[in-house]
Amino acid sequence: MYICVYIRRRAKTLSSAGQVGAAPSHPSWSDPVDVYDSDGQHLGVRTAWQAQTTCLWHRTVYVVPHLPDGRVLFQRRADWKWRMGGYWDLGASETVEVGEDLLVAAQRAIHEELGSRAALPAPTECCRLSTGWSGALPKMQLCQLDHNIVYTALGNLSGDTGDRDEEVDALEYFSMGDYIRLADVDRYKFAPWVHALVAGCPRCFGAAAATEL
Repeated sequence: MYICVYIRRRAKTLSSAGQVGAAPSHPSWSDPVDVYDSDGQHLGVRTAWQAQTTCLWHRTVYVVPHLPDGRVLFQRRADWKWRMGGYWDLGASETVEVGEDLLVAAQRAIHEELGSRAALPAPTECCRLSTGWSGALPKMQLCQLDHNIVYTALGNLSGDTGDRDEEVDALEYFSMGDYIRLADVDRYKFAPWVHALVAGCPRCFGAAAATEL
């Protein structure tokens, strides 16, 4: 079962035209993805670019490593990314590919975004939450509708974790208190779906974080 949270706001820096435009050259935009209705019923297959610019529901997995002291892993998205470049995001995430098993997608997220040798215990599903965001970005008009499946895993990613995707600029563990303080100063440090997931998934991030946002 998914719970829906819709976010209708614009990013800090807007494009003047707000046009969808043509897909960029990065190959991930042409990947085929399954698309769904708001209730999770499968409708067909589209490219990732079509799904994220024309308001088509698709599935995204998150893996959020956490430490025994409660800190959780955030990643800073590379500045060059068309979609929320330079913003902080949660852990690792991947759009689920056509016919892909959710846990397989979660493991792919770990190895592509956290490191080819990153070792974590088996991720545990803690939340399903549907989020929507639309607005103008500097290079594209985004309309992103995600059926999110969130996993947690206890583990420290210190040491050599191997190569990771160039789309990830930095990784850092934040306590929920630190995250809330940073968000209070500037909510636009974080991709908008981060706040929705923290607030809407208390089993993953704690009830205190959800009530303080």
